[in-house]
Amino acid sequence: MEETMLQHKTLPENNKAFEMDIMNQINGDEIFRNLFEHSKVGMSITSLDGRLHANAAYCEMLGYSKEELLDRAWADFTHPDDIDYNHQLIANLLAEGKQSVRWEKRYLHKNGSTIWVDIHTFLFRDANGNPLHFITTVNDITKRKTYEEALSRSEQRYRTLIREINEGITILDGNGFFQFANHAAETILGVEKESLIGTDARKILGHPLFDFIQREILKEEGSEKKTFEYEFKLTDGSEKIVTGSAASGYDEQNRIETLVLLRDITTRKLAENEIRSQNEKLQISNAEKDKFFAILAHDLRSPLSSFLGLAEVMSEDINTMTMSEIEEISKSLYLSATNLYQLLENLLEWSILQRGALKYMPEPTSLSRIVLRSIEPLQESARRKNIDLKLNLDKTLNVVCDLKMTETIFRNLISNALKYTLPGGTVEITAREISEEETVVSIIDSGIGMSKELQAKLFKVNEQVSRKGTEGESSSGLGLLICKEFAERQEGRLWAESEENQGSTFHFTLKNC
Repeated sequence: MEETMLQHKTLPENNKAFEMDIMNQINGDEIFRNLFEHSKVGMSITSLDGRLHANAAYCEMLGYSKEELLDRAWADFTHPDDIDYNHQLIANLLAEGKQSVRWEKRYLHKNGSTIWVDIHTFLFRDANGNPLHFITTVNDITKRKTYEEALSRSEQRYRTLIREINEGITILDGNGFFQFANHAAETILGVEKESLIGTDARKILGHPLFDFIQREILKEEGSEKKTFEYEFKLTDGSEKIVTGSAASGYDEQNRIETLVLLRDITTRKLAENEIRSQNEKLQISNAEKDKFFAILAHDLRSPLSSFLGLAEVMSEDINTMTMSEIEEISKSLYLSATNLYQLLENLLEWSILQRGALKYMPEPTSLSRIVLRSIEPLQESARRKNIDLKLNLDKTLNVVCDLKMTETIFRNLISNALKYTLPGGTVEITAREISEEETVVSIIDSGIGMSKELQAKLFKVNEQVSRKGTEGESSSGLGLLICKEFAERQEGRLWAESEENQGSTFHFTLKNC
């Protein structure tokens, strides 16, 4: 409430007399009368015993007429919880010789609703300093108080949310130092709040994540939210995987700051990786099983049927057959037996691989020695198809490898090259050092080559890549899977280059001595 200073005599006790006296004094001051009567702000003149004379704005605020208010004291429409405090303020104003006092209180409207008001009260005294009456201004601040209360509740909900939420919430200043962190952030980052605040974010988040924030967020004033997923080490050495977002804004002093939200997804990621790993293993296992049964059902059955058919012909008709017919059937039997033996050998090696029973036993050896041992059983196939089998090797080249694995790689790759090369073609074996650590071996043929689609399916257990050779030789595709496995077991690589009708080249690497 407000009180403005006027010179008045002591107020009479009778309400009617009080009103008349007040009106006479108001009417005697034209400026004050106009201000009092026409002000949009509630105003009242109150006697020392609580009786008041109010202007129109004051009456409208409370829902009473002027006459109704004359019969009431201010305490009649003051909220019960505010009356004692109101009395104390007025008592202090009278006792301490102050001129005015200002506070906020609650009125009760005529309809029973509560009105919040800002009150400024002035105490008027006579020439001897004796109190006369109070003049008060009253501003309706109900809307403001409603907003403030709503804001207070919102802030309380916000504080509760920030405190209880599982997501880490941090704020960095423009230099990248922590200015705020909630409890979840302490847990995620593994640092107590007292140690976190004021600490350089690089020390906690690591340079890669901080550099991302600095590059993508801090450089852009008012930047949009950017998301990230990041793995970092805590101060205790344990690892955390977090996902989060960051966006920049301004603090109260208009300085740029960055809000960084963090969510610990370590457990979820580990579970996802485990599920993904198990699914991949299951898919591979199913593909291996399907391939194994396909080989048994088709690739193994075919050469066996051919072998049995030829043997049956010889057993029944050998006495009537010419020597050239016997020779031709014998060659076919040899070819069937060779294909069957190679298939069985691959099946055996693949089975050993899947059971994890094959040990890697590297040793230094001459590369040319391995090649010569590998091609020996294939010389007859090359001779029969009139294929020129060339060796272009440095005899002094030595490598470190597992002899059995490397011979298997050579045998399968050279056998495939012979299988898909037309009679009269060439198969060349070369090797060269590509670094101090590695030698690359290449098996180059002039055969029928492969399409891009077929090349994309190579070395995949769940893809069907088998096709007949140039003379109807069977193929299961199993040999390439074994070659790739053996190459990688020796920390090497295996890949292919090919064009249709332009031949193929298979490369694999070995370690140098």
